[in-house]
Amino acid sequence: MNMVEALALLKSLAELREIAEATATPDGRWQTLQDWLAANPKWRKQIDSWVKLTPEEAFDSLRDYAGEYTGMPPIVLDNLLNGEMKYRVKRAIQTLQACYRERKAEQSIMRAEISDEWVVDKSPIPSAHKSIDDYQAQLKAKKKRKRKEI
Repeated sequence: MNMVEALALLKSLAELREIAEATATPDGRWQTLQDWLAANPKWRKQIDSWVKLTPEEAFDSLRDYAGEYTGMPPIVLDNLLNGEMKYRVKRAIQTLQACYRERKAEQSIMRAEISDEWVVDKSPIPSAHKSIDDYQAQLKAKKKRKRKEI
């Protein structure tokens, strides 16, 4: 692997950062990131692991990954990734981590909303609902029956 390919790798990371910050809404950022990952599937495993690390640890992991990918020793990459480039890479990692945290928070809110509205039907009698509205109507009727029993 030569210097041109190493710089192409860094360009991909900078491009990823720009894409992740391109949209202002969490949904837009998430969708843009997912589109990029679909176009670059080899990065998914690495990004998933970097999201769970601190930015410093993720940067070190990225440097090691880039070293393996390019065949360059870490000391050469440290010289390439000077102050400004290192700062940009860490900001890209922080942006990705924020994107994943936002999505995780949204999913937990959605689960809470669903679990508050829905009741598990433990009745052994099979139900024959044809739509979600029909199912909700059956649940409301069941709640009323339970209230009358108490």
